[in-house]
Amino acid sequence: MANALSSLTTEGMERQADTLGGGKTLLPSDVYKLHVKYAYLGESSGGALSITVVGKVNDTDYSETFWITNKEKKQYYMSKNGKKVPLPGFVIIEDMCLFATGKSLSEQNTVDKIIEKYNPETSSMQKASVPVVEGLLDKDVLVAISQVKEFKRKKFDDGYHTISDTTEFNEIEKVFHLDKHLTANEVLKKVEEPAFYTQWLEAKKGKVKDKTKGKTPERPDATTSSGMPSAEPTPVSNPFA
Repeated sequence: MANALSSLTTEGMERQADTLGGGKTLLPSDVYKLHVKYAYLGESSGGALSITVVGKVNDTDYSETFWITNKEKKQYYMSKNGKKVPLPGFVIIEDMCLFATGKSLSEQNTVDKIIEKYNPETSSMQKASVPVVEGLLDKDVLVAISQVKEFKRKKFDDGYHTISDTTEFNEIEKVFHLDKHLTANEVLKKVEEPAFYTQWLEAKKGKVKDKTKGKTPERPDATTSSGMPSAEPTPVSNPFA
């Protein structure tokens, strides 16, 4: 099997701390079991790589796109103190792979499959052959999903800007061990109690992450009918196997 993800390792990068920081049907903020039907690779016009996860939460269809690299195909950015910090989308997919398969994203094989995906040129769903992450096919993962509110964005002559209209959507904030409810960081620390799982629920369950609070849109008079909508070193051994 081909491995188009082999260069996307966590070697030399900082592990991201557990911090309390979409789908078509809006889900209230909570922890859910997500059944991953498939996760396929994509690429932006600028060259950044993404993985779109498609599945179900209970009987609700859920899909979300995670950007796993920048346009230079790097899965991290450099912090002010010169450390490699993994991109948020990369962290989510990396943890999904670890908990679902016991292997990192860079160890996953890809296989071409025909799926239905959105075509922005035709504004419709169309069948297309895409590389999917073989190890995530029909796997269950436990995820913390937030309900998010933010200003819509509209394209102007000088680029995209926020406007007064708002939108709400879901986003995955954290991945947990399906049975033990531990985060990847907690597994690495060899702790037994799922402290962050409890903290996240206490802080965020049923609440809306309002990104408009205390802010004003960049173009408040505009309307639109469309919009765009401390770490530990990586261990040598594999505690997820």
